[in-house]
Parts: sequence; structure tokens; C-alpha cells
Amino acid sequence: MARPKKRRKIQERRLAAGRPAPAPSAVDLTAHEAMLADLAARLLTADPPDAETLATGMAQVQELGDAAASALAWLAQQGGSRALPLLEAALADEGLVLGAIQALAQVTDPEAARLLDGVAREHPQKAVVKAARRSLFELRRAGIVWEAPVDETPREEWPLYKVLASYIDSEGSRSVWIARRGMFGGLRVANFILNETLGIKDCYGADNFGKVDFDRLLEDAAASDPPILYASISLPHARRLIEEARALNKESGFQLPLDFYTWRDIVGEPQPGEEEPPRPAELTPEVIRGHPEWLDEAKGLIELPACRSWLLDGEVVEPYVDHYARNRIRGLEGQAEGITDLGAVQDEGIIVRRAVREIFDEKRASQMQRRLDETALLLWLTDQPEAARWAAATALTLAEGTPPEEVPFLYELVRASLDLRMAEIVAELRESGAFEEEEEEEPSEILLPGDEHRPRPAPTYAPRKSPGGVYLPR
Repeated sequence: MARPKKRRKIQERRLAAGRPAPAPSAVDLTAHEAMLADLAARLLTADPPDAETLATGMAQVQELGDAAASALAWLAQQGGSRALPLLEAALADEGLVLGAIQALAQVTDPEAARLLDGVAREHPQKAVVKAARRSLFELRRAGIVWEAPVDETPREEWPLYKVLASYIDSEGSRSVWIARRGMFGGLRVANFILNETLGIKDCYGADNFGKVDFDRLLEDAAASDPPILYASISLPHARRLIEEARALNKESGFQLPLDFYTWRDIVGEPQPGEEEPPRPAELTPEVIRGHPEWLDEAKGLIELPACRSWLLDGEVVEPYVDHYARNRIRGLEGQAEGITDLGAVQDEGIIVRRAVREIFDEKRASQMQRRLDETALLLWLTDQPEAARWAAATALTLAEGTPPEEVPFLYELVRASLDLRMAEIVAELRESGAFEEEEEEEPSEILLPGDEHRPRPAPTYAPRKSPGGVYLPR
């Protein structure tokens, strides 16, 4: 077994070479109980230890050799936040950094997350960065939320290549791509995944990405099922979407992705006098109010690829499915008899309107209004002006306070969601065998008095078929 000092030198050489150092393993601390008790008494105090006490404690931990990482973990468990000064000092020691990172994962304090975040963003060794991110993930699972400081130092902006935004999917998420031309012909690209409830869900990017590869990526997304379609937008528009989503992270408590800080500079800083392009004249409130028919025609939005995925989840409409299904069966029975059951038609409207009113509360209606307003612009930018007018008219109606049950698009959205849930239930029943058709039994012959003396008709026989399907004579 390598001696402690030699083991530390081996680990330092591995770190210097960029190779992952082995993760510290648990070691029995029974032989070091006295030293650990002394360390706890001097370092785990209410007041932070002074520099001399901290240096002495660090020297004692280093003397433990293989047991140093386990000692740091024990001190973190015993002291919690009071162990942070020692763990911060251990992060600066290449021989103890991995042990300190593992120990910080046990300190449920935002300050521990801040220390780990600094290591994850600034440490030159990939193995250490990976370990820090793993410990940050553990703290996030424990409910620790923090926001790392952002470097606001201006950087030279590379020329823009493309700024793209996708349509909003059924979960309220969308993708915003920003691509800039690099120095050697490649692209520097970043993708921000934004959610209308949580904020920025994910962020990733690449340097020296080929233009052909980037364009092919967009083509593959458009050809996927369901398709992911993009529209070209202005950089100020993209910047506003990202900043609004970042504000939602603070409101929802969803942790900003660590890579957001790596790629945030690609967005760039606003330039003096920079503004978003004005909305098309046909999508302004003045024009929309002059075309009330657009609101009724907006039912057609549900058939478009941009909105087709907005159908509500089964669990959302489940409370209304039973009454809706019974009423639909009642209406179909009337149609089978050649009549229209006006009562069933009226009851369907009552059921759907009630579902719309209860599902689209103030918060959800507001989210749908913003979604429709943004979708209207994207539809316009992708040469779908008629659908853009429908979306803009519905968004304006919701913004002006119209009850959701009076909005034709929301009525159609809920009705289609109920139909889909009914179809799913029927498919589940068929799969389970609940709809298996039973063979009809031939009715038994009933003899009345005197029937035995009456002539009976000759039996009729159906033609027989051979195994090959040829009819055979009887």
C-alpha cells in the first residue's frame, strides 16, 4: 500500500495530467477518534475559527493520509454549516479536493452549493469539475436552491448567424437557438430550453460547430414525429424570452442549469436604442377588434402542427369524462334512430363549458394567453397569416378578461381532449378483453299444443365450403 505522502503525489500527478483521480473510499476512523474529537472541538464552533486554528486543523487532516476524505465527511456530518471553513480550505488542497467535494454534498446549506459551484465553473481539472457537479446535484435533490454570480464582463461578440425559436409544446416548453460565426468558419451555438412555468429547464452548446451540421440538425427536428418547427426571430426577442424565463426560475424555485452560466454570454448585452421589431399591423388590437369572425375561426388552431400537441392530459379531463361519455352515447343512440337529441347537444355544451371554466383558472388562462400571443407571432413568421390572426384574436380576448368558457378555441381544446380520453379508455377496454363479442345462441324451439301434427318446413342448409374456399353442394 502506498504511503500517505506518496499516495498524495500520485493523485496530484493524475490531476495535473487531466486523468480522473480515484474517488476517495470510506476508511475506518476508529484509530483516529482522539484526533477527530480534538478537531471537532476546535473547528466546529459557533464562531468561525481563526486562520491559525484553521491551518493547524488542515495539517492534522493531511496527516491522516488515506483517512483524510473520511475524516472530512465525518466532520461535515457532525458540524454541518460549521464545517464549511475547513472544507473551503480543503478545496484549495489538490490532495483533499475530492474528499472536500464529497463532504460538501452532506452540508445542506446554500453556502456549500456556492463553494461547489465555484469549483464546477473554475477548476481546470475535468475530474474535479465532474465530482463538484455530482455533489451539486445531490444538494439540489435535498432542496438547496441557489443562484451563482454571473460574470458581467463584456466580451467581444461574434457576428450572428441565426436566432431561432420553436413552437411551444404540450408541456409549455420551447427551444431557443442562438448561433454566432466563429473565428475559423465554425459556429458557436447554444440552445436554451424555456418552460412557461419553471423557467430555464436546460442549456447546452458547442464551439466550432459546422454550419452544415447545424442546418441538418434543424432539418432533422422538422422531420421528427412530432415535428419541431423553428422560426427566425430577432436577438432582442430571444433575449427577452430568456430573461423572462430566468425570472420564472426565481419564482418557481427551479434551479438554473449550471451550463447557463457557460453560455449566457452568447446572448450578448443590449445595445443602445435596441428594440424588438414591431408586431405586424394585422396582429395589433385595433385590427383584430374589427374582425370578430377570427375568434370563431380560431377553433381550427387545434388542427395545426403548432397547436395539435396542446391537448390536455387525461388526468386533467378525467373528472368530466364519465358525464361526457354518457351524454355522447345518448346522442349517438338518437342518431341511430334518425333523430337529433337536442337535449344531448345542450348537455354536452354544459359539460364542456364547466370543464373549461374549472380547468382554466386565472393562472392557467394567463399562461394560455401568453402562449397564444407568442404563437401568433411565430405563425406569422412562418407564413401562416390566417392562423396567426386566429391565435392573436384568442390571445387578445383572454387578455381583455373574457371568461375562458366563452372562448371558442378553449372550448374546442377541452372538447377534443375529452374525445381523445374517451378513445383511450375504449382502446384500453378492448385490449383488456372487456369488449369481446359473445356468440349468439340460437333460440330454443318452443312447441305449442297441436304443433306436432302440423307440417314442418323443410330445413334449409347454408352452402358448405371446402378448405380452399370453394362452395360444395350438399
